[in-house]
Amino acid sequence: TGCAVVYHLAGITRAASEAEFMWVNAEGTRAAAVGAQRNGARLVYVSSLAAAGTGTPNAPRRVTDAPAPITTYGCSKLEGEIRVRETASLEFAIIRPPGVYGERDTDFLFAFQAAKFGLFPVLGNPNRAYTLVYTGDLVRSIIACGEQAAALGNTYFAGNAQPVTWSRILETIATVSGKAYKPLALPNFALEVAASAGELGRVFGQPGLINRSRQADLQAPGWVCDVTAAERDLGVICATSLETGFAKTFDWYKQNHWL
Repeated sequence: TGCAVVYHLAGITRAASEAEFMWVNAEGTRAAAVGAQRNGARLVYVSSLAAAGTGTPNAPRRVTDAPAPITTYGCSKLEGEIRVRETASLEFAIIRPPGVYGERDTDFLFAFQAAKFGLFPVLGNPNRAYTLVYTGDLVRSIIACGEQAAALGNTYFAGNAQPVTWSRILETIATVSGKAYKPLALPNFALEVAASAGELGRVFGQPGLINRSRQADLQAPGWVCDVTAAERDLGVICATSLETGFAKTFDWYKQNHWL
């Protein structure tokens, strides 16, 4: 009550079942949308590039493209977008972050932890490209979705305009960690084994970092999106370089004893 803008960032990226994904990411979003609508607030829904689908540097995913998620997580985030749009008379904006890194992030933490021991695992194509976004840049983009009139009713990708390959990601982690970069190319069956182990964890309610959904992510042609609409309408350029962002991330991990 009394809110002008509701920023809905809550969600799960790993779950024990499809039903759990849908309950949290779709129905939870519907509840947030209804609550905002009843109180006359704008809702900013933080979705995901996974809801839109894959993209490459030569064919980046655009907001005008028909959504084509390839994972259950992506499908659940897309269902959340649908719930938002179905909420009558709701003022909203939707933002789809790509890979997010920075302080407090846990998804890239494993790569920094491996680097501590001089390990730089390469699963699949090392030249697979990604759009990434540093947390500080993403936060500014999310806030702008709640403040800019041009954002009303629209969907945006927010990230650094320059895609990066997995090789460059590992090389940069090596540099900021002060380690020599020696990539460890893992055979395809290693990913299969890790995904199977992750699926076994779902049986016990503890889905692993690598599971079938993550396997699909890693075998995708790329995760690149076009961020020009966000730069134009939101007035936010996600300019933090990979080197600067990873250095800040590494320092935070060290200071908070995550490494």
